[in-house]
Amino acid sequence: MQKPITVAKKEFSEAVVEVVNSSGLPFFVIRQVLEELLKAVCQGEEAQEEKDRAEYEKYLQETAAQAAADHTEVKETEVTAHGAQNDKSNDTGAEGGRTEF
Repeated sequence: MQKPITVAKKEFSEAVVEVVNSSGLPFFVIRQVLEELLKAVCQGEEAQEEKDRAEYEKYLQETAAQAAADHTEVKETEVTAHGAQNDKSNDTGAEGGRTEF
């Protein structure tokens, strides 16, 4: 089992507090270091978001292309007993007055 995010967050916070307390640095220096770290974290977050978005959009495109290919393949194999193609996507059913062969 992977460590729950809430546990990891608490442990991370406690470790940062320990490092800050044991560093012996004045608070204005600690603030500068933390601001630099925050800037780097924000840049990493933005890069991850862009990567995730690109991967998701690629997945959606591949899924749509595969669905279209599957639909085309199904339509090509749906042949009636009389040899005519049977396009079920345009079937309005008995209420629409269409007769199936």
